[in-house]
Amino acid sequence: MYLAETQRRKEDGQLIAVDSHHSMLRTTKTFYKWLVATQQIKVSPFAEVRYVGRPKRGKTQLRIDEARKLVAVALEHASNRKVAPAAILMQIFLGLRPTESVVRAVRDLDDEGRMLWVPFGKTSNAKRRLQVPETLRQVLLLHAEGKSADDPLLGPLHEPEHNRDLIYYNLRKLCQEAWRTLRLSAQPTWIKRHTCPGSWSYPAQCRCRAWSLLFCHHSPALR
Repeated sequence: MYLAETQRRKEDGQLIAVDSHHSMLRTTKTFYKWLVATQQIKVSPFAEVRYVGRPKRGKTQLRIDEARKLVAVALEHASNRKVAPAAILMQIFLGLRPTESVVRAVRDLDDEGRMLWVPFGKTSNAKRRLQVPETLRQVLLLHAEGKSADDPLLGPLHEPEHNRDLIYYNLRKLCQEAWRTLRLSAQPTWIKRHTCPGSWSYPAQCRCRAWSLLFCHHSPALR
C-alpha cells in the first residue's frame, strides 16, 4: 500500500514528493500505534514499514549581496506605492508572512514608523512588535501618508487587497528583473519570509539590527 503511494502521480504528472508520502506514513504509524496502545488491535500492520526515498533538504536562498540587489529593485517599485514590492520588503526585513504584510493597517505602524505591531497571525505566537529599519520606515510612512488609522497600510486606497499568490507572482517578477538588470548569480524564486533574516535563528530585534548594519541603515533600537 505504501509503495503504491510512493508511485502516485499528481495532476501535473509529477510523482508525489518524498516529504508528502513520508508524512502520510508517519501519520498512519502514529494512528496504528495508538490503536495498539488502546488495545483495539494487537499488532500494527505498518510497524515494520520503512520510509522510501530521501526528502529534499533546503531550497535556493539569496546570499547577502543578492539580497541587496533585490532590495534595491523592490525599493524602487515600493516607493511608487506598489503593494507587492513593499510587502516583499516587509518579509525580507521583518520576517513577516505574506498575509501578515498585506493585512496591516495604518495604526499598526507606530512610533513615527519605527515600530510595526502584528496583533494576530497564523499561530498563537504571531502576536509581536517589530523594529523597522530606517529605509523600510521611509517606505511605510510613504504608504501611510494621507490615510486614516484603519485604512490598509500598503498601496493606494482604491487598490484591491493582495493575496499570498499575487505576492509570490510579483516576487518572481522582481527576481527576474533583478537578475536581468543587476546580474544576480541566480533567479531565486523561493524567498518569501525565509530569505536570510527569516531563516537566521535570531530574535526579531537581532534580525532587524543585522539587516540595518548590512544595508548601512541607522540603528533600529526602540526609543
